[in-house]
Amino acid sequence: MLDAEYEPFRDQLSLAGLSEEELREMDPDDRVAALEKANLDPYDFIYLAC
Repeated sequence: MLDAEYEPFRDQLSLAGLSEEELREMDPDDRVAALEKANLDPYDFIYLAC
């Protein structure tokens, strides 16, 4: 299953208190800022832009 490759990233989001659904709905700049504020690398979460 293709989604399984993103599971570790979903776990990181959860631990940081972020919602994948909310991040997907954000403006790209706001999404990057939220990820950086949580000390996460936005490039690891590029799949959220799809």
